Amino acid sequence: MPVSGQTNNIEEQQIEEAEMQDVFVSAIAELNGYSVQGAGFGFGLAAGAGTGAAVGMKLLYSLSLSENLQSFELDVFLRFYILGRGANTGPFIQANAGAVAYFPANADTPSDQGSFTYSLSAGWRFLLGDRWFIEPYLRGGAPFVMGAGAYAGIRF
Repeated sequence: MPVSGQTNNIEEQQIEEAEMQDVFVSAIAELNGYSVQGAGFGFGLAAGAGTGAAVGMKLLYSLSLSENLQSFELDVFLRFYILGRGANTGPFIQANAGAVAYFPANADTPSDQGSFTYSLSAGWRFLLGDRWFIEPYLRGGAPFVMGAGAYAGIRF
């Protein structure tokens, strides 16, 4: 039978665990390889939730001036923080999967307009105070080959 002090400790621990749930929204800036002739650049938004492991969605618009190629990428992601279950900072690995739509100047067939996209990212979350963060990352996958960028956002 728990005594009063033990009950308070259990309640405090449950409150801390509830507060540790990480919900985040962030802006994205990225250099990527959607273009054959040169690097493209992109920007977008991401939102996710979870501590230790997070799920979310990402929207990224990219533009390659060398080929006048635009792409819109919509992904779902699953992120694992390497430091463990309670982590919301430090190194992470993230799997992304979704669809990408292309808008090239010379698109002749509907198959040129889009495809399935998947990638694997590795990054690090640096907390700036209690709520703000920046996350530089590298990613590789298809159909873009590779990318490098950063998330910058806020945790709730």
